[in-house]
Amino acid sequence: MPIIVFFISILALEHHVQAQPVFKLNTIQDTYSYPLNSYIQIFEDSLGLFNIDQVASKPFASRFSPLSQTTLRNARSVYWLKISLKNNLSQDTKWILHVGYINEATLFTPKPNKGWSSQKSGKFVPISQQEITEGRDSQFSILLKRNTTHTYFLKVANVDARLPRIQANLHSYYRWHRLISRRNLVQGLFHGFLWVLALYYVFIYLVMKENVYIHFSLYIVCNSIYFLSVHGFLNETIFGEAPRLNEFAWYATVQFAFVAYFQLLRGFFHTKAFIPRWDKIVSRWSSIRLISIPIGLIILLVTFNVNRINWIIICSILIDIALSLVVLWKLRTQPVHFLGYFFFGILLYIIGVVTTIVIFLQDTSASILTQPIQAGICLQLLCYAIGLGMRFRYNELQKREHQKILISELKAHQEIFKQVNRDLEEKVEERTQEVAAKNTRLEAQNHVLQEQKDRLESLNNLKAKLFSIISHDLRSPINSIQGVLHLMNSDALSQEEVKMLSKNLNNQVQITQNLLDNLLYWSKLQMQGLQLNNTQVNLFQVVDNTLHLFRASNPKSLDIQNYVREDLEVWADANMLALVIRNLVANAMKFTPEKGQVIVDAQPIENQFIKIAITDTGIGITPEDLPKIFDLKSHFTKPGTSQEKGTGLGLMLCKEFVEKQQGSIWVESVLHQGSSFYFTLPVQPFHKSQPHHIS
Repeated sequence: MPIIVFFISILALEHHVQAQPVFKLNTIQDTYSYPLNSYIQIFEDSLGLFNIDQVASKPFASRFSPLSQTTLRNARSVYWLKISLKNNLSQDTKWILHVGYINEATLFTPKPNKGWSSQKSGKFVPISQQEITEGRDSQFSILLKRNTTHTYFLKVANVDARLPRIQANLHSYYRWHRLISRRNLVQGLFHGFLWVLALYYVFIYLVMKENVYIHFSLYIVCNSIYFLSVHGFLNETIFGEAPRLNEFAWYATVQFAFVAYFQLLRGFFHTKAFIPRWDKIVSRWSSIRLISIPIGLIILLVTFNVNRINWIIICSILIDIALSLVVLWKLRTQPVHFLGYFFFGILLYIIGVVTTIVIFLQDTSASILTQPIQAGICLQLLCYAIGLGMRFRYNELQKREHQKILISELKAHQEIFKQVNRDLEEKVEERTQEVAAKNTRLEAQNHVLQEQKDRLESLNNLKAKLFSIISHDLRSPINSIQGVLHLMNSDALSQEEVKMLSKNLNNQVQITQNLLDNLLYWSKLQMQGLQLNNTQVNLFQVVDNTLHLFRASNPKSLDIQNYVREDLEVWADANMLALVIRNLVANAMKFTPEKGQVIVDAQPIENQFIKIAITDTGIGITPEDLPKIFDLKSHFTKPGTSQEKGTGLGLMLCKEFVEKQQGSIWVESVLHQGSSFYFTLPVQPFHKSQPHHIS
């Protein structure tokens, strides 16, 4: 008979274990969260005596009960949660298991070779021990293998005398990051508004030297620090390794905030002069708030009973609101201005506070929902800011009225002297106007003469440079062309020699054409007559067309490559862009020996720019010659590997064009190894005045 009872109890236990609901993941919805509370079983360890091996054993299974049928009563107990998840998908998936508002939680995952791996999370867990650091709740990263059932155990502990709020959800990583991003956006806008307002009134205080502005700024800053603490930003940054300090921070800032608020109220309405009795009451209450700061901090330090501190804050805020309303009510009969702004401000704040408190009282174990009070504070601060602005304007108008009275008195005393001096002033005014008119005419004439002088000097310099280039550099290719034509007229040449001379003639014609193009564009730039027609230009097409011309005339048999992506586009003048690439490629071919290589490449970079590179395997440039490359005044030129000659005008033209397009151009070179010329062009219209340089 005992054996039968034993087997029946085992069967009942197995039936109880099998009855646990299992969450089945059948589809993936990135934007959806799966609620899991109905699949969780819970066990209360009131003394915290059990470990994971005991809790996970089969005899313990009967002690777990569904979470939906269990009421949590003891805030100091340790609670064990059990949940089973089955992945019915054909692939492994990663998820965020969000447990809820919990102080400290440990997730135990069974290892394949027995034993358990653990993760920690929670509000009071140091950030270095958490895998997911964003957010102030308990959340874990889990991997669900395909077609597999996973059973997890969670150990939930509390240290701040508040019951854990278990609200389990399975979030996709996309959903989780959306929640965090939304939190960061809302809080960023809120704190940005507060800090801009605070800094503005600090500046006003420095100008006006009136304490009411610094008290208002301090009130704003304390509110910002409080909400940074409440939403876990201080835990994620300053108090990452000592998260309990976060509770001390927000308690102190709340108390300081209302001390600053009452100082603002007293200074704005001069309550000491109009209602001295209530001014003393407000002053004493502010002192009580200051004294309560160390008392509350001691309570936190000794008991860490955050629930009690919450009630102290709620009661204090209710007294603050009542006292503010009484003071504003008493001030209504006094000759004070702009009372309505403060009344509506405190009314909006009350609405936010009452909404927050009502939501909090429905579940005191949950975190305080701050959005209503944050909205109320924003509207309150806006009303106060308008009131302070109106007060500032009113004071300025009062000052102006006093100034007008003084000015009218001075005018009365000066009227006699004005009558005597009026004729003399009129004569002086007439003479002054005549002199001023003459000076204006002379200045205009001088300005015109100076402009004509500058124009003539510019034309003279242009003429000198142009004749220098024509006499020095244009003569060489023309002489070469004449020499080739003279040889081609000889009857003693073979067909092969004629082809070679024809090819040489074509090269010289190309050189002459490039030089003339450069001279034409350079002269237009100097005369400010070149108008750029910027459009979206396909960079690959421009480079390919240019390189096609060079491949057709390639006496050194160079390997000329276009590595530019076909989809890259820049904002530039297509003709000038082709001219820049043609000059840089021609320069690279000039200094690259036979069988060398010339490569054109382009890559997108930050700030919406494209960096184009023309790289060769030529003779390179010495370090002392690098600064002279783009300077036409130095007239820096060297013969190429085949004794080709140049003017240096092409590189200077490249520099001027690229800078007109708000880009930059530079060169890097290693002697005997090659050179790389780089320049940048914008992807879209770019309106900054300074060139964009990337090195």
